[in-house]
Formats: sequence, C-alpha cells, structure tokens
Amino acid sequence: MDRPDEGELLVGGRRAADCTELERARLRCEHIGFVFQFDSLLPEFTILENTLMPARLAAAHSLIREPAARLEVRATRLLDYLGIGSLRDRFPAQTSGGERQRAAVARALINRPSVILADEPTGNLDRANGDLVFADFRRVAREEGAAVVLVTHDEPAAKSADRLLRMADGRLF
Repeated sequence: MDRPDEGELLVGGRRAADCTELERARLRCEHIGFVFQFDSLLPEFTILENTLMPARLAAAHSLIREPAARLEVRATRLLDYLGIGSLRDRFPAQTSGGERQRAAVARALINRPSVILADEPTGNLDRANGDLVFADFRRVAREEGAAVVLVTHDEPAAKSADRLLRMADGRLF
C-alpha cells in the first residue's frame, strides 16, 4: 500500500514500485491477504459477507472470475474450518473478539493469497483466545499454502514460527 523509501519489493515477480495504482491493487488482491490487530470487520455486514468482501471486490473489478456460489461455498468452508461456521449470519457485534479475529483470518484467505501479512493479529485478545486464533491461523495458512509474515510482541507465538527475525530501532537481526 505504501511505496518503499529504499530497497525493492517484488510481488508475483513484478517490481511493485513500477506498477500503477490499479496494478498494485491487483497484486494485493491476487497475492496478499491482510490480518490486523483489530479485526476491521464492517459492522453492517454479516460474518459471511465480511469474509466474502475481498472476493466480491475482486470479482467486481474482474480480477477473479470464480462464480459467486463457489465463493460462498469456499467462505463457508473456511468459517467452518476455523470453528465459526455457525456464526456466518451474525453481525460482528454479536460475536466475541476471538470469533471476529477468526473471521478476519478467513477474509484474508478467501482469495487464496500466496502471502498473508499479519500485524499483531492476536494483540487485542486474551491469552486463551489469542492462542486459539494463532493455532487456527497457522494451520489454515499451511493447508492453504500461504506464507505468513507475522509482526508480534507475543514471544510464545514468535517462537513457534518457522523462521524468526527480530527488529529493533528499525533494523532486522
């Protein structure tokens, strides 16, 4: 979403800085899923509708051609797999923080991204819910074949990563 001050970012083999705004949007839609610290679900839409939102936006811009019925089946399967399928017709305010975060994970996975960027995805949850969401997140991402780039201050979550990089004062080590 931002342009780097230095260095180079390749997405899907393309140099992101050379892309137009529309091309960058397409790269994000096709290759990247996002999970934030706060679920960022839209309150006026159900859990299922929130999960489908990236796919519907992609379809509206002809970025994907998957039929709506097939997308709804995929969204329902993701919600079931994350243990919240029974909540599909509820609105975010009718669910817990952990349930909303699982819906955010499903939303990040709906377009089958190759990478998921997660910024403190369990930071707003208590330890028990955070552990559940993180375990579900890892399991589903692996089974979907998505790499996860996770930013966290949660040491146990960080230690369970396949690869760990630490950052201090803007430097990786």
